[in-house]
Amino acid sequence: MIQQTELAITTSISVASIVPALGINSNLLIEQADTALYQAKDMGRNKVCQYSNLTTQPHTL
Repeated sequence: MIQQTELAITTSISVASIVPALGINSNLLIEQADTALYQAKDMGRNKVCQYSNLTTQPHTL
């Protein structure tokens, strides 16, 4: 007999975007996405956070 096991999967997702300009590189985009990801994780499971350069804090979508 095959035993069935229930498996729960959760995800935290970050979204970031930048407008290309002089002095802005890909590292900034990665840092912003990382900030939003940790914000999503801190808020609990199954969250999506978007980093906005208009504010200093990521917000939940």
